Amino acid sequence: MRIPPNVRREVQGLLQRSLFAAIACFFLSVAALLMAGSTIVFGAGAIFLVGVFGAVLLILSWRHYQPFWSWLIWAVPALVVLVAAFQLMLAPLVYAGEVSVLSAIWALGGCWGLGFFGSLFLLRGHVQRWLSI
Repeated sequence: MRIPPNVRREVQGLLQRSLFAAIACFFLSVAALLMAGSTIVFGAGAIFLVGVFGAVLLILSWRHYQPFWSWLIWAVPALVVLVAAFQLMLAPLVYAGEVSVLSAIWALGGCWGLGFFGSLFLLRGHVQRWLSI
C-alpha cells in the first residue's frame, strides 16, 4: 500500500529533524561516557547497535506501510531488543555499583537515539527515493 500524503509529510519532517536529534543524543552519550568511564563503553556500543536496528525496522515499516499495523513492525521488536540489551549490558553494572543510574539512563537514551536518528539521517536520501517522497 502506498503511503498517504499526510504520512509522507510526517516522514519527510522526521528525516529533516533527525540531524538535530542525533546531535542532541551525541552530547547525551558523551556526557554518559564521561561520567561512567570506560566500564560502560561495551554496553553503550550494544545500545547504539540496537538503535540502528530500530531505524532499519522503521524504514521497513514505511516501505510496507499498512495504516493499522505498520507500527508493530518496528515499535515492539525494537523495544524488546532495547530492554534485553539494557538488562544484559548496563543493568549488571548499575547493580554492582560500578555505574550510576543516571549514567546508565543517559547512555541508554543517548546511544540508542544516536544510533536511531543518526541512521535515519545518514539513510535519508535512500529512504526518500525508496518511498518516492
